[in-house]
Amino acid sequence: MDTLYESWSWYRKERGLEADVRTFRRALQVLDGTMVAVEQRTVSFHNPSIADYLRFHLNTGRASMAALLGALVDPVQIHSLIDAAEMADGAGILAQLKAEAARTESAVLATAEFVDWSPEVADESEASNLTWILEAAELLGSVPLAAQVVKETGPGHWRGEHAEHLVSLVHAMAGSPLLAQEDVARCAGEVADTIRLELAEQVEDGDWYGAICLYENLQEIPGGSLSGPPLQALVECALDALHLVAGEDESMLDADPLDRLLQFLFDQGYEGGEDDESAEDFATIQKLVDGFAEFRNMPRFAPRQETATPGPYSNEERDREVITELMKRLIDPDMIPDA
Repeated sequence: MDTLYESWSWYRKERGLEADVRTFRRALQVLDGTMVAVEQRTVSFHNPSIADYLRFHLNTGRASMAALLGALVDPVQIHSLIDAAEMADGAGILAQLKAEAARTESAVLATAEFVDWSPEVADESEASNLTWILEAAELLGSVPLAAQVVKETGPGHWRGEHAEHLVSLVHAMAGSPLLAQEDVARCAGEVADTIRLELAEQVEDGDWYGAICLYENLQEIPGGSLSGPPLQALVECALDALHLVAGEDESMLDADPLDRLLQFLFDQGYEGGEDDESAEDFATIQKLVDGFAEFRNMPRFAPRQETATPGPYSNEERDREVITELMKRLIDPDMIPDA
């Protein structure tokens, strides 16, 4: 509710209108139960089809895009506009965003201020945000946005970032027509150096699984490689892990780490043959991996459903008709005289 009020206030001011709390609450009262649902100080669309209608409303230019861009206070808002512009029926929105290039670019770049580091790979990071900015730059044909992405990359800049996000950024840069190849190569080299450094630290700490994951990430970067003493140190770490894991309780082991451990050693030429000192350990781990694979392929028991639960009602054409009628009946809050 607070975020909505702040954004609404800026939108009203952009249009030269009053932005008092009473007008805001009255507008919500008009819309509540038809266009929006207000519950526990949150506001959401009353029906998913309303979002489609409002996207159509924006696409046809029935709202001031300049005022909207001047009223953004949360990164979700510019993400939503960019997403709408990417849709097949979003050409009008895209054209309006391009027409307001300076404000659009400013809103896109401002998303970086809201990015906080998280240990979860599924969350946004600085690298993933730059990837999104580059995608937005390509959609908008914005050279300034692409240039900012290049500016935000640099030596020693990526310590602590998720390797998966860094790889995605390098791939996005490599495929962008807005970037010079020398900038792409420089960034790829810096990312590769960062991953090598973190990999060496993982090996030193004995974190064989983390090190192998980083090795796999490194292989995905153009020109990324590991050789010489760093690679040998990783191999020795993996062989030590093989022996250690082979003696652990099976119930404490997971399939994915074991798969990666064996695959890495196989790729380095260690196949567990008769002449291999780790042959017995290889056999033990391979048996576990085969057991996990067999378990994953087993059919699972599913209780019989006597009566199927009916799905939610959906009639998009009818919803659109209802929404159009509701819009016709609504009184423009700007035209309501103060009580």
